[in-house]
Amino acid sequence: KKALLAATQSGDTDLIYMVLMQLKDSTPLSKFQMIIREFPLAQNLYKKFCQLNNVTSLKDIYLQEDDFLAQAEMSLDEALDSNIKLESSLLDISGNYKKAHRDLEAEICDDHRKLMKQQKVLEEKYTRTFYGQSLHDTVKQLLTLGDIKAAEKIRNDHKMSDKHYWYLRVEILGSTYQWEELEKFSKSKKSPIGYDQFVQVCLKARNVNEAKKYIMKCREDRRLIWFNRAGWVIII
Repeated sequence: KKALLAATQSGDTDLIYMVLMQLKDSTPLSKFQMIIREFPLAQNLYKKFCQLNNVTSLKDIYLQEDDFLAQAEMSLDEALDSNIKLESSLLDISGNYKKAHRDLEAEICDDHRKLMKQQKVLEEKYTRTFYGQSLHDTVKQLLTLGDIKAAEKIRNDHKMSDKHYWYLRVEILGSTYQWEELEKFSKSKKSPIGYDQFVQVCLKARNVNEAKKYIMKCREDRRLIWFNRAGWVIII
């Protein structure tokens, strides 16, 4: 303890590391961890050393300190690196986030774990890759496949916003030239995204006649822009 105190007071990191290593080699692990807790600078340097050289020892420190947030973030980093064990790790990660009173992060972990389970079912149904995709890409692929029921279930289960969903739906209908379905969708309820996106997908497909159906529904200050892009001459 005296040596570690003198080393930390000197501010010499090499000296601190030297004392730490000798202390670690000559002291039982539990006692070593208790000692360095009294010296924040030394403990932080030891954590940095473990992060680079001995991850297991770093985990031991987090367990000893009941640092649930650090445990969650460390486990999440490891799981994301491997990706293979992400789903199985998310339950423990969520639990540690909850213990650390990080409810938002815990909820995100729980939601993503649920999504990954649903993606497994979709892969069996369609023999296509879903597992590991984002919510956006999952819903987009279902819309492309024409499985509107499954897309709406996934988006409702995971609270995708109406705006996000409508942008996706309009994009897919326009890119697959489903003009009748696009018109039906535009009339299903008041559009939460306005009608510019409807015009845009029509013009992107060079379908000026379809674009005409939506231009007059756009805001007044946007209509002239869309008329010009559509190549129409307006006579006043």
